[in-house]
Amino acid sequence: MPPVNVLLIGRFGHPKYSGGVANATRNLLEQVVNHETTVHAISIRDSRLITPGVLDTAHYADERIRLFLLASTEGFGTRKSEMFHHSTEEIADRILRIGTGADFHVVHVITAYPNYVEVGRKVAQSLSLPYVVSARGSDVYGHNPEITYDSDKAWFLEPLRGASLVTVLSDFQHAEVRRNLEDAGLSHVPTRKIRNGVDTGQFAPLEKIGIPEGALRVAYTGRIKGFKRVIDIVTAVREAREHSANIELDVYGKPEKPEDDPIWKALWAYVHDNNLSSIVRLRGWVPHQYLPQVYQNHNVFVHASVCEGHSNSVMEAMSCGLAVLLDYESGSSDLLEDRQMEFTSGDVHGIANIFLRLATNPREIVEHGARNRAFALKHHWQFIADQYRKIYQELKDLQPGGKS
Repeated sequence: MPPVNVLLIGRFGHPKYSGGVANATRNLLEQVVNHETTVHAISIRDSRLITPGVLDTAHYADERIRLFLLASTEGFGTRKSEMFHHSTEEIADRILRIGTGADFHVVHVITAYPNYVEVGRKVAQSLSLPYVVSARGSDVYGHNPEITYDSDKAWFLEPLRGASLVTVLSDFQHAEVRRNLEDAGLSHVPTRKIRNGVDTGQFAPLEKIGIPEGALRVAYTGRIKGFKRVIDIVTAVREAREHSANIELDVYGKPEKPEDDPIWKALWAYVHDNNLSSIVRLRGWVPHQYLPQVYQNHNVFVHASVCEGHSNSVMEAMSCGLAVLLDYESGSSDLLEDRQMEFTSGDVHGIANIFLRLATNPREIVEHGARNRAFALKHHWQFIADQYRKIYQELKDLQPGGKS
């Protein structure tokens, strides 16, 4: 059977600055390619990382993935921010002139920011191809309270009008996207949930080191942003300590410029002003490949983000067999089968109460971690990639002469 050739368009940034999307995109790219699927990826990148206007090339280990880089400026969901140094028409034209040598069957835009989707739509229209859009998180209109979205919601969503499918990561995000589409008169656009995956081989449980019996060694890994509510985790640890829990917290993550970041400075000040430095450690960034060893020293993971498409960090912690606490209103909440491990957004006392319950019942930590590992095993990246390949094949089969 001839392969399905996919033109993937997105922004494949550095994990430190692009959040979990960067790692998720890399994993998906590497897993989706097989003898039936070839991917040519166009990355429209931030001008901090690439000289504006320069076309660069890079290669993944698999020769069937070809990555072309186009420079852009920063700016996401507003017209006035001018997403690109060039217009969407000019960027689309550059993509068409790259000359990848493939006869494409599908265009896949792996973000729902309107400027990217508009580029993908123009490329798809020029090639008379269907296009798929994958919403990831803050690219969903109104999702992130720290982003100023364009006041014209219809403009933001208009590039989705001709999409063959919009994929979402969670039930929470699916409800957001459906609501937006209906508000913009685009209820005809179909949606489908496909979670992020996890490399269950890399993120596997390791024998715990340095955790005393009955102790909670808590981890948070991710960006330090206001909506991530790391301060709530720290405050809950302090409260649990005041009730005699043997609990410590390690925070892995750091802003690009911590000296200028108000959230980081407030977090640092809280830790020091409350004499928590010996039990709350702000560790900074850890290379992604070392996280399994980090989790070897922890038995609990907490994610308090008030808005999340789908947290890769949560999936990785689950795969490593940690007990996981989540905000039940976030996009990651449908990952948990145990509702007793959820808390209400901003409810520090609720987080602390879960800590105290776990401290008196260590067996619950082990059992919950085992269930999390079992869940992760059903969501290996290969399984996720199979779902995208199915979409690509379905769309190819609908084209004239596409059905083999």
